[in-house]
Amino acid sequence: MATQGLEKVLKLPADALKLTEPQLQEAKRDIVAYLLECIKVEINGVSVEAVPGTMEPVYDTLVGSGEKYISYARQQFRFPSATPINRVTLSAAFFLTVTSQHHAALTISWNGVQRPFSRYGPFELELTAARMNPTWWNTAGEFIVWGCATFSSGTTTSHSSWRCSWPRGSCATW
Repeated sequence: MATQGLEKVLKLPADALKLTEPQLQEAKRDIVAYLLECIKVEINGVSVEAVPGTMEPVYDTLVGSGEKYISYARQQFRFPSATPINRVTLSAAFFLTVTSQHHAALTISWNGVQRPFSRYGPFELELTAARMNPTWWNTAGEFIVWGCATFSSGTTTSHSSWRCSWPRGSCATW
């Protein structure tokens, strides 16, 4: 999650551009609690509780000064499943108190196949193994729908990047 977005919904220990790694780790409990309010996962139709994992900073460089700062916090969650995974539903609604058009960019991995997804506002993403290996027509259709949503909504005020993976009996989101 973008630290500048997080500071709009949480009290961080320092300004987003001055946040240090120890301060980010200090805020982890609040960040995890916020994200758990925003994300819901069902595996094979059964709601699955997240198990928080590591949080790592993602650095960017300020253009004018060349100074490095923590631009994103990448939080890992594991969603265990006792049975083989056939279908995953990921529901999320980030920063609704700030914007209804938050842009979430996800990279999802399932059994070694990696695929990007882009969603605006609150969303529900249905995933199956077949959807992870789409045909040319499925990809073209998703691109057209994405383009219509992007161009009709105009600019976005917030962006997050997520990576999800579902290996065999569990899935992870970060």
